[in-house]
Amino acid sequence: MSNGHLIQAIHIPLRLRNSHGQLPDADEATVTVSAEFGDEPAHLFVIKNHLLNSSDVISAFFQGKTKGTWKILRDVPPEVFEKFSTWLSTKEVFIEEMMEALALREFERSVEGEDDSSEEEEDDSSEEEEDDRSDDVEMEDDAFRAEVVICDDSNDMDCDDDDSSDMDCVDDSSDQDSDDSSHREGDDISIQAGNEWYSHLLTEEDRVFARMVELYIFGDKYKSVDFRRVIMLQMQRFVGNTERCPGFDVVKYAVDRLDLNTSPICRYLVHIYYNSKPRKWNSDLLATLQPQFLAQVLLLIYQALDGGPVATPYDDWCDYHEHESAVEREECQAGRPDDINLQVKTQNADNTDSEEDTQDEDEMEIREDEQEIDV
Repeated sequence: MSNGHLIQAIHIPLRLRNSHGQLPDADEATVTVSAEFGDEPAHLFVIKNHLLNSSDVISAFFQGKTKGTWKILRDVPPEVFEKFSTWLSTKEVFIEEMMEALALREFERSVEGEDDSSEEEEDDSSEEEEDDRSDDVEMEDDAFRAEVVICDDSNDMDCDDDDSSDMDCVDDSSDQDSDDSSHREGDDISIQAGNEWYSHLLTEEDRVFARMVELYIFGDKYKSVDFRRVIMLQMQRFVGNTERCPGFDVVKYAVDRLDLNTSPICRYLVHIYYNSKPRKWNSDLLATLQPQFLAQVLLLIYQALDGGPVATPYDDWCDYHEHESAVEREECQAGRPDDINLQVKTQNADNTDSEEDTQDEDEMEIREDEQEIDV
């Protein structure tokens, strides 16, 4: 044990093959990492050196370590390093709470769909009743009949404003006494352990976002670009699938610990807040966000009003992946063809091709007409 900490558990990665697909020798050098956080018992992680050397991960931090070496990581929640150590051996990061959040979001969509169907049926019924009543009305001029206009999505009238963005940035931590159906008494919220800063968050989505930000900050602190890229992609997919973005507390935590001007995830947060629904923001909580973060969001708003191009989080996810070359960027996109941003890109390209074909046909018809006139 180290620094007076009790040892809670010892973690040994299950997949220990090296980059050539071979099992390492039993006497291969290892590093025992003690992850210590506050007064919690320390967790020990036994990691093979070939895993530490197989990526950009904190190589200088572990350089020269030999078999049996101990290394202490202070102020690192054990659950964070557990995800990192698993990623070292599998190159995957699985956040258990994400599946529950996605399932809950899918259920919410199904309920919203049923509500929309009910409203449409009520609107149709109301319109028929109004039409029936209007037919019974005797007007001085038989050419006129009373007409009832229903203001719905299909109507061209100026109805209630609807935001162009599909994302909600709503922080449910604004009222601790509020009744939130997604937070049920007796829920097992495992990610709260050792992370009091987000223990009060009520929604499944925000707790997942908090977990992602915590992992990304670890990757930033120990300079692991590969790990940061994996977490960044996880967040982009989660935002795309849930149509939600991190709440205010998650944003504040990230901006306090990362460089707002250079960190890709901070830039991503600025972009998705710009593209979210500001009318649903809690103004009091909005005022608690860092002024420099709000300034960057406002800058994008003014650029858009001025007619300038504004990046969106759906343009190109690779803009946030810190790729070192165009080839690496192409390989990243080729490996994830089903991601929403690439589907949108393909759809836009198809629409552009269709518009160009239509334009070419129109130009050809004009030339033919001109030739006929000349004749």
